[in-house]
Amino acid sequence: MTSQIKTTLQILVIISVLVVFSKQIIASSIKAAVVYPDAVTSYANLFSTIIQGMESDKRIHLSHYKFDKNYSLVELSSWLAEVKPDVLIALGQTSNDLISKMTLSIPVITSALTRPDNRHSCVCVNSEPKQLFSMLLDLKPDIKRIIYVYDETNNAWLIPFAKVAAKQFNIELIIKSANSIQEAALHYKEILHDKLAPTDAVWLPLDNTILGDVIFPEILKSAWQQKFSIFSSNPFYVKRGGLFALFADYYELGKQIADTAANIKSMNNKSIRVSALRSKSAINIRTARHIGLSISRRHINQYDIVYPHK
Repeated sequence: MTSQIKTTLQILVIISVLVVFSKQIIASSIKAAVVYPDAVTSYANLFSTIIQGMESDKRIHLSHYKFDKNYSLVELSSWLAEVKPDVLIALGQTSNDLISKMTLSIPVITSALTRPDNRHSCVCVNSEPKQLFSMLLDLKPDIKRIIYVYDETNNAWLIPFAKVAAKQFNIELIIKSANSIQEAALHYKEILHDKLAPTDAVWLPLDNTILGDVIFPEILKSAWQQKFSIFSSNPFYVKRGGLFALFADYYELGKQIADTAANIKSMNNKSIRVSALRSKSAINIRTARHIGLSISRRHINQYDIVYPHK
């Protein structure tokens, strides 16, 4: 066999492999449509970051539909009929409310919500209680009790996961539901009146529905006096004096949504719920030192955001 024939055969083999590989890529690709509102800057940046994460997954062919307050269900329906996506992704509560008015035959994935909708699959922004409790014990291994006042509407779904995590870490979990700022204020007044110990921690919810502008300063004042810990899934509280927060990395969240969409066929149209796998973290070292924690520079460097900024 001449070298020319060998070369030709090698080229044909390579071409065959590339054709097969290309067919596999095409077969595994997913046409996805993302629906999101025309929001104020902070939320617009959040949606943009999530979408960038989704578009980093080359299995996903993403079409965008951004709507304003004058949205039309007819226009959205017509757009979906034209795009013909395999899966619809709704970002934010407004988008979820919008698509809930529609009759859809394709799977739906929601995200950027404070609470999941059981009618659709959801990639949640909330950090798992297990992750939060683990980080708390990493900072303060002597924690014996966690107090959580939560909004029944937005955060009740987290309670079963929190109970499992508390049992796993042998921590007493005290939970109190509230449906208003006034009810939450009464709970916190009772909690703070009992005098918390350094082995106690107060877990604040991701959203500020029931905290208000008055309650948090009172909790913070008591925490500094009694040296108990405050933690959350919202870095805002850390900036103002809480100990630490664990919160969603929105670019990674977008990648997670894309991965869920790419595997949509295996879901068989069943509603699933997953929490953010990749999180960012924030710590307030002034607060840590005030409550008696000695944190090494190596440990501090593990956090994405450190307050106060130098």
